Amino acid sequence: MTSKSSNSTWTDIIGSPANIAASFPDGVEGQWIPQIPDGTSQNFKFNRKVLSRLQSLSSDNNGDAWNSSTFGSLVDNGSSLNSHTSSPPSGQIYLVHYATQANFTKDAVNSEVLHLGDITMTNGRYIEQGGMMTSNLIGKVSTYPYGDGSNVTIPVEQHRIRDNSLDSWLGVHHKNIMVNNSQSAAVKYLTYLSHDDGQLTLNFVYKEMAWDTMVDEGLEFIDIVSATALTSLTVDNYYHITAGSYAGYYQCVDNTITSAQIGSTIWFYQDSNGSIRCQDGSLALELWDGNGFGDNNQFEIADNQNTLTDDNGNSVLYGTARAALPYFYVGE
Repeated sequence: MTSKSSNSTWTDIIGSPANIAASFPDGVEGQWIPQIPDGTSQNFKFNRKVLSRLQSLSSDNNGDAWNSSTFGSLVDNGSSLNSHTSSPPSGQIYLVHYATQANFTKDAVNSEVLHLGDITMTNGRYIEQGGMMTSNLIGKVSTYPYGDGSNVTIPVEQHRIRDNSLDSWLGVHHKNIMVNNSQSAAVKYLTYLSHDDGQLTLNFVYKEMAWDTMVDEGLEFIDIVSATALTSLTVDNYYHITAGSYAGYYQCVDNTITSAQIGSTIWFYQDSNGSIRCQDGSLALELWDGNGFGDNNQFEIADNQNTLTDDNGNSVLYGTARAALPYFYVGE
């Protein structure tokens, strides 16, 4: 999704809290990047999506004199990392002014659904491919460097309307969202048309998608032994085979073979990727490499912004937001 809302000027501040306080005893408008210059090379990540750098100023004497700087000069909408690598010395302060898109959403409550839309997930850096939605909804910057596969839309699988709004007990369910693997900030969102005091609004039910590179035993994996029958497993669930030649972490893909124990070489073999296949070549258990989104393929319905723990044990943001539309609604 793109927006026609105007751009705004943002200032990020780099320096130690002591140097910043000495330079601006009456305060300064901007947001601190929580990294302190110490003469070593650091990757300074900007707080908002940089559309274009406007000006950078630096001082090494607590603000007695300011000089023009090239800090962040190569960062723009096409920069994948939205950051600048540099080795500023201790005591250095930078003010980095840049253009970013003004937020066009604000917190909202679960509201009347006039028309339900689709579900989109994005982790891409480009504005024209939904890159601003991550910043607007969860306050983080997507940096996935390629356009293809970074913005995917799928339909809703299951939901229920109760008292004209989305049923918070059932939530909203969908199939697995397949996007390119990335440790970039990512968000999925469901849109629906609503209204507030007669003005139409576009509402967003959203949830942060956290990429996890760790195998979190005891959280999303169920311990089993190799003598377990395949039919006792549930498709899409994750399992840890604790011992035997097939010991490892897997996701169940097919559980339709009856009377077959997972460790049986009569029924199964392990392919070159480490996954467990039936003797006819069909995939039964796919090897889990430890990477993935700990998403449960649903939206939890809640007012405003909240946090929950995903299937990988990570804390993620979720909630409801809205954007006002230049149209009005007269109910029946």
